[in-house]
Formats: sequence, structure tokens, C-alpha cells
Amino acid sequence: MKTVFDKNINLGITKELSKGEAKLVRLLNIICLTWYFILIYFIALIIFYTITAYILEGVNFLFVAMVHLTQGVFLISIQMLQKKEKYELARILFIISAYIQFFIFSNFLVKGDLIEFFYLLIPLFSLLFLTRKVYHYLFLILSILAFLLPPFLLEGLYSDKRTLSFTVMPVLFIAIFLLVNFFKNANKRNETLLENEKKKAEEDKIKIEQQTVELKELNDFQNHFFINVTHELRTPLTLIKGQAFSLQKTIKDKVYLDKINKILNNTSKIEILVNDVIDVAKAEGKKLVLNKTTYSVNKCLQKIYLSFHPLFQEKNINLTLHLSDQEQYVNIDSVYFERALNNILLNASKYTPSGGKVKLGINTSTHNAIIYITDNGIGISQNETKRIFERFYQSKNDINKASGSGIGLAFTQEIISLHQGSVTAQINKEKGLSFNVTLPLAANPDFSENESRTPPNSNTTVLLVDDNAEMREYLSTVLVAYTILEAENGFEALKIIETNKIDALVTDYMMPKMDGFELIQEIKKKNYNFPIIVITARADTKSKLDILALGIDDYLTKPFIEDELLYRLSNSLSNAQNRIQLQSEEDIGDEGHDFIKKAKEIVEKNIDSMDFGVNDLADQLSIGERSLARKIKFLSGLTPNMFIREIKLSYTRRLIEREACSSMSQLVARVGFKNTTHLQKLYKERFGVSISLD
Repeated sequence: MKTVFDKNINLGITKELSKGEAKLVRLLNIICLTWYFILIYFIALIIFYTITAYILEGVNFLFVAMVHLTQGVFLISIQMLQKKEKYELARILFIISAYIQFFIFSNFLVKGDLIEFFYLLIPLFSLLFLTRKVYHYLFLILSILAFLLPPFLLEGLYSDKRTLSFTVMPVLFIAIFLLVNFFKNANKRNETLLENEKKKAEEDKIKIEQQTVELKELNDFQNHFFINVTHELRTPLTLIKGQAFSLQKTIKDKVYLDKINKILNNTSKIEILVNDVIDVAKAEGKKLVLNKTTYSVNKCLQKIYLSFHPLFQEKNINLTLHLSDQEQYVNIDSVYFERALNNILLNASKYTPSGGKVKLGINTSTHNAIIYITDNGIGISQNETKRIFERFYQSKNDINKASGSGIGLAFTQEIISLHQGSVTAQINKEKGLSFNVTLPLAANPDFSENESRTPPNSNTTVLLVDDNAEMREYLSTVLVAYTILEAENGFEALKIIETNKIDALVTDYMMPKMDGFELIQEIKKKNYNFPIIVITARADTKSKLDILALGIDDYLTKPFIEDELLYRLSNSLSNAQNRIQLQSEEDIGDEGHDFIKKAKEIVEKNIDSMDFGVNDLADQLSIGERSLARKIKFLSGLTPNMFIREIKLSYTRRLIEREACSSMSQLVARVGFKNTTHLQKLYKERFGVSISLD
């Protein structure tokens, strides 16, 4: 019933209609529906009177019924015209039908009961539904005439012609008409003004959206610019730092060592500034991703204290460390979190005079770790304690006039927020500053002893690929224990690989002619099976993912320290050797051979299961997941997930070589991958070529 009623109310409404026109269409439909009920009521009365033979003096029930039925036809016609979108014609017909009804009732059916006053509605209907003024005045005149003339022309309507005050009624008609017309025009002006304001608001909204897009494009350009500038800065920075470390190891003279230390300290400052600028750009672009692990707060503070102690000692500032009696753990990205604390300590060293003191420590709390850094430096005003975390804001003092970027503490706050923590600053009793960094505590982890690993054979050949001759020379001195071959770009590297036995490749990412990305692609296509380490100045997430997607063993971001490269190269060579042993099914040691063989058999037995995972493998080997991870990593150089994936991909390759599957869907089902796209992606990452089946 409600649906039928709603359909009748909305009859004739289209999307093209304005809101005002749609309201008038609905209003006319509602009036028609209301009138239907009135007609039904009166016709029901007529039927009742006819059945009961009730006679009203002077009433012709047949004539009354015909009038009501005629009005019903009018109403149906009006709604049909609305449905056909002939709105003006429907409204004129409605006004005319109302006029006729009032005329008949006042002059013939209900004579002498002042029904003539209903004529006041006719010009008001015109003002409401029609827009042309000619209609308004026409219906006003017709209404006045219909009101005035019949009492004088028709006998028996009224015994006293003055009863209706016919002489003054035109004034009432005109006054009401003008009054309603005034309010209608005022309302129309207000609606027009409101519509114009709404239109302007929509235009402003579009402009704001366009400006937002432009600002985003500008921001993206700035981020891209900062990331590219990093490449230009980090290469010479790596060379400076590397040479300084080399000199530090060989020179014994204290005077020169002090100068080298100053070089390293200032290089570190540049490195921190570059990293902060780049990370601020990434944070703005929502591209800063944290790699959290469970970390001891005491150990974190010890590491920071040891790295800053020489700097504070040189400036004659007493740096003290206050650790917790009980170990507390937090989930942090140790690299970014340490940099966040470093910025606060650098500020403390900058604003604390010689002979001052700085405290670094931790307070115990039930749910949070509260790290504090307190100094007795020059301090700031009370209203600046919050502003110092704003980007580019600097307190006005003599020290800041000489140096400072105003991004260090802003970056710190951003990093702490990403760790679901908070950082605050306040003036302490000694008029210096106290910083409190609050982080939620993590559950105490179950750490186990790291298993030792036999170092790889150092009698190996490493190919260095970099367009910078100084960088190649520096890397050669770092990797002095290895046999070194050098190439200036990817093309030269491929020629060397074709004519020499290469055990490992260390390549730059951005090079002319053929860059590191293209070089690795070519190496994968030719199925060379030596470890690859990429050294890149681009630390953004996209570049990192692009590099990892090639299936390399490891990568380093400039600037790096020598030991970092040596450890990573050693681990990559060891892992590569383990992978080769696993793939060729050779013995991997008396103790681990049966374990790896059994694990491989279990994976191959469940090769077609998409749901088979590390927990299933651990259950079938009757070993805990943590122990499984350590043992698999030690014996194969792979994580359990990588181990399972390696077996699945190797099995896939054997199926393809034996032509055991005729379609991709059949192959996916045989090796238990979720879909063809996932399998194609992993297979190409692993073997450098796509799967091609007829």
C-alpha cells in the first residue's frame, strides 16, 4: 500500500527536474490524491442516501454524483499529464477544474452557504503552480467576476445582496493576491540566492579539490626530488666516510686521529640531516614503513649512550645513563627509533654548555616504557614546549642563528607516533629541557642463543659493478680478502660474467648504459646462480621493493660501513652455497641431511595443498615453529616459508621441463598455488623467465 502511495506521489518526477519543480509536482499529486478521498467520501454518502431513500430538500443526487465523477476524470487527466511531463498543462487543467467545481457548488448545489469564498484559492493556485503573470491576473479577474456576478444574475442565491459585502470583496481578493505574490517573489529571490550560493560553494569545492590535487602533485614532485638528491649526496658521503674509516685504522698519530674523528662526526651529521629530510618527505607521502621487532629498552639505550658518549666527552658535557633494574621490551623499528632519540640527544648536546649535564634513562611503569632525556641547557620559553615539534620551527636564540634546520624534532614526533607512542617536552627545575618518550610495553620474548655459522670460503671471486671509479676502488679495499673484478656498467659486467667464474656480484643500482635493475634481469634470464648484492642510494620503499622483486640476496643503502658489507656478503655466499646443496640434493652434513630430506618429502607430499604452511610442517616434524625456523635457516640458508616456496618452485620447474601439465590451471592445481598470477610472479622472480604453456 505504501509503495503504491509513494508511486502516486512521485508520478511524473524525473532526474532533469529542479528541486523546486519536483516539489510542485509532488504537491499537485498529493492534492489530487486528497481530492480522490473527498470524492469517494461524497459518492459514498450519495449511495447511502439513495439506498436509505433519504431525501434532502432541493438536492439532485444524480447531478451531484455526475459533478463528482467529472472531477474524478479531471484528476485522472491531471495525473496522466504529469506522467507525460506536461506539467504546465496539468496545472492549468487543475485550476480550471477547481474553478468549475467552486462555480457549480456555490451557484447550484450549495446555494447561499458562502462557498464563493473558495474563489480566493484560484489566483493563489496560479501563483503557486504557474510562472506566467498573465495566468495570475486572468484567474484573479475570473475569480472576482465569479464571486460578484452570480448573486446579482441568478435569482434565489441570496435574499440580501449585501450579505456578502460584494462591493468590498474585490479589495480583499486583490489584497490577499498581492500579499501572497509578495511573499512568493521574496521566497523566490531567497531560493535563487541560496541556489547561487550553493552553486558557488560547489564551484569552490571543485577549486579546492583541484588545488588539493595540484598540491599533492607538488608534494609528490618534492618527495621525488628529495629522493633523487639523496643519490647525489650519498655516493660522495660513502666515499668520505669509507676513506675516513680506513685512515682511522691505519693512522696512529693522535693529532691526525682527532681530525679523522671530526671528519667522521661531521659526516654523520650530514648523514643524519640527509636521512631526516628524506624521511620527512616519505612521512608526508605516507610511504614511511616501519619494520618492528621486539627490542630491549636497556640495550637500546646502552647502544645510544655508547655512540654519543665520545661527542659529549669532547664537549665536556657529563652524559649519564640510568637503566631499569628489570628488563623492559617494546616493539620498535630499531633504526628509526634510535634516530628519533638521536635527534633529542643532538639537541641536548647543542644547547647544553660546557660543564653541563645530560641524563638518559628509563622509568618503570605498568603498561608503558618512559624514556627520559634531561639537560640543564639554555632551555626555551613555556609557550614553545609544543611548538618545537612543528616542522621548521626554531626557538629564537644565538645558537639557532648560526645553524639548524628545524626538522629534527618534527621527525622525532612523527616516528614516535608511528610507534603508537608520544613525546613531550617541558621545562625542568634547572631551567633546561626534559623530554619524555612514552611507548607501550611488549611481552617479554623467549630469546635463544644464536647458532654459529661456519664462515664461507674467502677464496672467491667478486664482481664489482659501479660507474664511479672511486667507489670501485673503495669497495676493492674493503673486499681485499676476495679476488676482485671490476665493471663500469651492466654491459661490461655481462661480458666479464661470460668469460669468468663469478662467485658473487656487488652492483650499484643507478648507472648509465645498463643499470643494476637491467643487469640483474639479464643475469636471471641466463640462469646464473651466484648471490647478488645491490648497493643503492635510493632508500625509498618503491625502489626497495623493485630491487627485492628481482630475487636478489641482499641490498645496502648508502652510506654504509665496511663491516656491514663484509657480513652481508659473507652471509649471502654461505646461503647461496646452502641453496645449491639443497637444490642438487647433495649431502648437507651428516646431522642435517635426514632432517632436510624428511622436510622436503613432507612438503612434496603436500605439494598440491594451498593451505599447507610452516605450522603444518612443524607439526609433522614434531618440532616447535621457532626451533624449525632456526634449524631450517641454519641448514639451508632459507626461512621456512622460503624453504617451502623453493621446493614448490623447483617442483614446478621439473613439471614444466617434463611437460607434465598442459595448462596453467592444471599446473597451479598440481603445485598448490592460489592462482596463476601468483605462481607466474614467484616463478619469474626465482628463475627470471615466465611460464609458457600451450
